[in-house]
Amino acid sequence: MGEYMRKDDRSEINPFTGKAAFDILDDDKFLDECYAEYNAIIQQNKIIDETPYGQVLQRVANNLIKSVTDYLAKINRLDYIEDYYDWEFHLISSDTVNAFCMPGGKIVMYSGMFSIAGTEEEIAFIMGHEMAHALLDHSRTKLSKEKRKDSITTLTRLGGLGLALLGHGEIGNGLIDLSYAADIGYNSLILMPFGRDQELEADRLGMAIIYWAGYNIHNIPNFWERMSKNNPNKIDFLSTHPSDDKRIATMRGLIVEIENETDFYSKPIIGDNDVMINTDNIQLNQQAHIVTRNRCEKCGNVCGEDDLYCINCGTKLTPEYLCSKCNSKVEKEDIFCNNCGERFKTKQIFCINCGKQLDEKDAFCRHCGYKVV
Repeated sequence: MGEYMRKDDRSEINPFTGKAAFDILDDDKFLDECYAEYNAIIQQNKIIDETPYGQVLQRVANNLIKSVTDYLAKINRLDYIEDYYDWEFHLISSDTVNAFCMPGGKIVMYSGMFSIAGTEEEIAFIMGHEMAHALLDHSRTKLSKEKRKDSITTLTRLGGLGLALLGHGEIGNGLIDLSYAADIGYNSLILMPFGRDQELEADRLGMAIIYWAGYNIHNIPNFWERMSKNNPNKIDFLSTHPSDDKRIATMRGLIVEIENETDFYSKPIIGDNDVMINTDNIQLNQQAHIVTRNRCEKCGNVCGEDDLYCINCGTKLTPEYLCSKCNSKVEKEDIFCNNCGERFKTKQIFCINCGKQLDEKDAFCRHCGYKVV
């Protein structure tokens, strides 16, 4: 492993969030352990970078790294990755369906991933998502929280020991047993899932990265939905990256948002009030650029998307339609927003095999012949 810039030599403000991540780790030790884990994985497995699948990974990784570098150059934040993210990527021969990007930019994909990701765009989303976790310092934040928990755990053990010495042995031993049960090993760097908010942040940044790289993002929600039906409990990647209806609906909304964004550079990609982080009661309507929300007119409570009556006061709900650009109220059948002039597009359908646009009545894709389900 070569020399790399330490965290303290760059700004602590993450360029993608505009905030400093929670971090109480020793940076030298953290990166050394990350690289040691990565090197052990590479040395213990068969690398197949020269195969056709390996060339796909190489092409995708190079495209995504370039898109990240170009973006950071435009916002004058190359300091965030220069001499710190030592990008490297390898394809491992294995039936395991998994991929990850370690802190410092070490990318690994197992060839089993190609069993569920059949296009370059799908591989790009998986890698963009994993790169986003690394660029957002999610592992560092997660391990910092675990370290803080361990500190509290140590105090709990000492407190339990003190109670035992004072004659309250049953209570003291109970606290000690509880504190040990809460420990989580360092393997959480790869094996333990991130939190829901971190997954949504990685979806958001990952999809932006692959969009900047020129990939078609329209088929990503369908791909994610298709993956979730492939017995996720037996797929490593899906066990740590769960899929659900709300997440898929959020992805669909994000496509609209990204494709209508005219300025990616004057504000962080991930903000405090982004629709990606709070979409429990919002879904895409049949017309793109319109979202629906079940808000009670009587008490103002925002209810679930399928609720017919307000769960707070019992009033019958009437869904309201909002322009996703300016959030103004519109009618379901509107073609334009009366407030900002945004033109609403009718629902678009894309082939899940090649990503090309289809007509609603198509039984087969006219581009690749795939049967439309």
